[in-house]
Amino acid sequence: MIILRAPLGKAYFIAIAIFIGCFSKAQGNAKATPLSDSEKQELIALENSVGKDPKREALESFRLAILYQRDQELEKALRTFMASLELLKMEEGGSVATKEELFFYDEALEIYLNPPNHDVIFASELIIERYAPLIKENPSYHKLGFIVASAYANRGDFLAFFELFYNSYLYLPNDFFAHKTLAILHIKLLEKMLPHEKKEERYAKITAHLNEATRANILDYSLYKLMILYSSEENKAQTTTKALQAVIDRDLYIPRTDLPFFIQCGFEFCSLSQLKLFIDQQQKHHEYSRILTSAKEEILLKQKEIVCQNPAH
Repeated sequence: MIILRAPLGKAYFIAIAIFIGCFSKAQGNAKATPLSDSEKQELIALENSVGKDPKREALESFRLAILYQRDQELEKALRTFMASLELLKMEEGGSVATKEELFFYDEALEIYLNPPNHDVIFASELIIERYAPLIKENPSYHKLGFIVASAYANRGDFLAFFELFYNSYLYLPNDFFAHKTLAILHIKLLEKMLPHEKKEERYAKITAHLNEATRANILDYSLYKLMILYSSEENKAQTTTKALQAVIDRDLYIPRTDLPFFIQCGFEFCSLSQLKLFIDQQQKHHEYSRILTSAKEEILLKQKEIVCQNPAH
């Protein structure tokens, strides 16, 4: 689970269970695999060669990312891995999923979006158990490959994640999972900014990828939570209003544990009428939710206060 600090003016932490959510734990528990002498020499050679030959740069960056990860240099691995993906997008391939792949993809997507018992780790293991063998037998299953890659990331197996994601991204750089994954990787790098990097640029990339991901029309509420958390301060109110409206328009189910986040943001940035629409919608999913009932009561009190402050003439 990634622990993300919510930039909302109040210092609190929000836990987001998403497919690369075990990043911090995996980084802390990862065991280094000693590089052989030949691999060390290869690593040095790649570090010196990257950027000199654009045609080979993407592949060399990817290989360098693998070696960094093998050597437990996860931050370097992620930066190098993302650099290789940016180069790949210049030469978009294209891939059409077969009916057979789409059948398995829809199955895996349901597990991903609705983890059994809200247990992301269990869901990830289930996805790997059921669908990793299919990917090995059918390496052209690029859409399904994204989901299995994310499951490996949850497990903390970033070597498998890099390889599967890279293979899928090579053919489907504009897929929902491609954009959501890149947004999350940018979030992780935002937490470890280098001196020469600008936060505004990182925020802009996060927002751009999340916006692209929403175009896929996949019912994933976490996209909108991330949008709110990682919008710039000057755009916070506008972003929150748009995100809450999208949740309403798409009738997205919000897990009980995340209702306080959306309600707090609604009170802070949205109109009372819009927040009431959100609460009415969520009460269809959570019929006996105390927090929704309490929020609705608070809205009524605030509306009465407004009437009292502005009596009709």
